Amino acid sequence: MIHLIYGEDVVSADEALAEIARDAGPDDLRDINRTSFLAEEITPQQLAAAVFTIPFMADHRVVVVRGLLSTFERRSGAASGTRNNRNNALGPWAELPDELRSIPPTTNLTFLDGALSRNNPMLRKLAPQSEVREFPLPRERDMSGWIMSRAKTLGIDLEPRASATLAEAIGRQPRLIDSELRKLALYTDGRSVQDEDVRRTVANVREANIFQAVDAVVDGRADVALSLITRIMDDGSPSAYILTMLARQVRLLLMAKDMIARGVPKEDIGRNLRLSGWVLNKTLQQERRMSHEYLAYFHERLIETDLTLKTKPVPEQLAIEMLVADLTLSG
Repeated sequence: MIHLIYGEDVVSADEALAEIARDAGPDDLRDINRTSFLAEEITPQQLAAAVFTIPFMADHRVVVVRGLLSTFERRSGAASGTRNNRNNALGPWAELPDELRSIPPTTNLTFLDGALSRNNPMLRKLAPQSEVREFPLPRERDMSGWIMSRAKTLGIDLEPRASATLAEAIGRQPRLIDSELRKLALYTDGRSVQDEDVRRTVANVREANIFQAVDAVVDGRADVALSLITRIMDDGSPSAYILTMLARQVRLLLMAKDMIARGVPKEDIGRNLRLSGWVLNKTLQQERRMSHEYLAYFHERLIETDLTLKTKPVPEQLAIEMLVADLTLSG
């Protein structure tokens, strides 16, 4: 049996794979009857050898290939047209779909991938002879519903406002969301997860508030910026944490601005900054709204405020208020 499991909802995809993997016999024989490959580490000959191996003292053998179909995404445009063009797009893997028509009934072969386009040449070749399961993610504005559904699957009573806060802070990152939900379940110990639980325990929520505070400063909304920063401080974060997070964001923006000026592609910017998804998109949005001069001044004022707090008897709240007021007027 051939399984095609793909989509951005990697959490659900992994769970679907786990269901299939349970067919690899009893626990003490499971490792013998399960073989996993990464696309970049396998040849068609190695895959064929694994697929046509008889299971050892079990009914089924499980073979998993991760990321193979994704390698054909960049060549999908060549997949249209004649049969020869389609085969060229598959390169050394062109014969695989035909070879797999005689896959032994004792082998469960699973191709696990992220999001794939409909015209992916290998997907189109394998789909007619496979069980296909796609696990998409909703758009960012609809992620709250996905989070509620995931919480229900995990047996967690999650309040709608708490779900909305998680969606706003984390975005379309299913593994991170799943991890935070499990932490929240431990933290709340069986009771309903409230919005304040999310704000108190999920680091990304504090980071999201920093993003929003920076936006408010640039827009000249000092009251909003102060409200967001005060909320973080009220949750137990000291002024040093606020300044560190603001300084980190300013440095990211300065580096992003430099790379954009040099024509660095978005995916490479994310790799260099070690950012992805919602956080990367938000950083690039902010970069477009701020000049290099303003960011340099922003960084300078952060250093001055940090020095003031360390050398003078100035209340933390007052120092932060003066910083925000100054940056708001200068934005």
